[in-house]
Amino acid sequence: MKKILLLFVALLATTTVWAANYITDVMVIGGSKSEVNSLKTTYTNQGWTVIDKDLNDGCGSSSDYIYLLYKSASETSTSATFITDFLISTATSPPNSFMNYGRVYNLVSYDGSDYFKNNKGDLNSHCGSSSATIHLYYTTDYIDEDYRSVKSISFNATQAGGVPVASCAVEGVLHIPFGI
Repeated sequence: MKKILLLFVALLATTTVWAANYITDVMVIGGSKSEVNSLKTTYTNQGWTVIDKDLNDGCGSSSDYIYLLYKSASETSTSATFITDFLISTATSPPNSFMNYGRVYNLVSYDGSDYFKNNKGDLNSHCGSSSATIHLYYTTDYIDEDYRSVKSISFNATQAGGVPVASCAVEGVLHIPFGI
């Protein structure tokens, strides 16, 4: 009996190591450096992971600091809903959700300065009047049985200033350009 129990524990440990994590929730925070640093601490304490790269880096000294945060869960989690795709919209009056090819896309959560919140988490917040209004949306809907959930988020460091308009999810990775 002891050998069987030991084998079960070894198999369980192996299964746990092989289980992949997928993104379950995403949020953007924006505002002054002090506002954003305070929010980073608050949300990190609540289990969020902060990607420590300012999405508005390179947009000028008057632009907001904007950071992307996410939560993830193991693929073995029975209560998690995984994000399957992202879209970026340039709508000047962004809706909270919309349908695209039969899937519902939701505006990502946002927090920060009053200006940032009033502009629903605009990724080009305070980048100047000539910059597009840009908002990030996600869906947890699947296209078919051959779905992919988002496993990771990466950045393209070659983009100068702000986040350009693009469809983001490719091969289970959210690629977000940022300025440097």
